[in-house]
Amino acid sequence: MPAAASPRARGNAPRRAFVSAAAKAALAAGRAGWRALGWATLFGSGCACAATAASPAPPPSPEGASRAAALNARLGRGMNLGNALEAPREGEWGVTLQPEYFALIPEAIGAIRQTNPDRAILVGPAEWNSVRALEGLVLPAQEQDLIVTFHYYEPFRFTNQGAEWVPGSSAWLGTKWQGMPRERRAIEQDLDLAARWAKKNGRPLFLGEFGAYRKAELASRAAWTAYVERQAEQRGISWAYWEFCAGFGAYDRSRGAWNQELLRALIP
Repeated sequence: MPAAASPRARGNAPRRAFVSAAAKAALAAGRAGWRALGWATLFGSGCACAATAASPAPPPSPEGASRAAALNARLGRGMNLGNALEAPREGEWGVTLQPEYFALIPEAIGAIRQTNPDRAILVGPAEWNSVRALEGLVLPAQEQDLIVTFHYYEPFRFTNQGAEWVPGSSAWLGTKWQGMPRERRAIEQDLDLAARWAKKNGRPLFLGEFGAYRKAELASRAAWTAYVERQAEQRGISWAYWEFCAGFGAYDRSRGAWNQELLRALIP
């Protein structure tokens, strides 16, 4: 994640970051480094109650989410509710999204603000931070130090081809992204949707994840990655690539070197 800056301070300038690279810097700096990053992530997968789900039944209640907010407040450094416990498929770990959970956003923000009054908070919509779920995200009008995050993996059959966690994805192997007009237009329309929402609601945007799995053709991965990154920056959307050195990685741990095609796609 990029270093902390309030929406007022950072304006609309795009920020480039590798999530794991920032994490590595924080680790090098010790626990104080994590605090210096200054990010409190709220509803990473759009689920207020994921942090309370310890067993597959029953689905968590809004009251359970309220207790989760109280418990996380005791940690003193904000909270990440949702993304860290995100199941491969909704409901698989006993968490099923309910509309009433999103009424808890003000309470969760209030818990964060007790110990982090001046830090920017990342808030994401439902459907695993889907760009198409932004319209359903309702934020407290009085809370201005919020940055809205979304994830982008479209077309899904390209970016997740052969992914072990997606049933049937092996049938998508060989899918390419060639930058054809219709392919580019689909990305532009999705990011335009996000940009219109941001302008209407007066909120800065952070593309918190985007990437294509390693089983896709490398040339297609690089072309898609470059196009998403450039289109995001043209719309004033900051971004972080998913991810550093695993299945989607821009860095090859086995060689101890960057995947140059992806690196050039991200930072030309």
